[in-house]
Amino acid sequence: MLESTKQCNLSFAGGTGRLASYNSGYLRVYSGARPSNLVPTGTLLGSLRFGNPAFPTPTTGVAIASALTGDTGADATGVPGYVMAFESDGTTVISSHTVGLAGSGMECILNQLATTAGLPIDCLDFRLTQPPGA
Repeated sequence: MLESTKQCNLSFAGGTGRLASYNSGYLRVYSGARPSNLVPTGTLLGSLRFGNPAFPTPTTGVAIASALTGDTGADATGVPGYVMAFESDGTTVISSHTVGLAGSGMECILNQLATTAGLPIDCLDFRLTQPPGA
């Protein structure tokens, strides 16, 4: 996971902590290699929406997102390479994450690793891990 400095300085604790930034935010799926910074590259394939709250209380340093609202119609056809999370304003980037299918061990698990414009994209699992010592 790659996070903004603001996010790195927060913890999972409390309603104003790290997890609250995701409330009602967006999880955008992009093609191509995951950038080393928080500037999206590649083609935007689709946008999913976090609930509010986005995460229930985490246990053992792992926060598993509440169900995300899927994208009912992908913006473009392509192969997801990574996802980026945005705050509810839709412009402030929170973090970027690896993406894969069930069993891949990636941070975001999608229903498929090939999107077709106009067809749905769903996130089956999205999780954050508390950094050691935080």
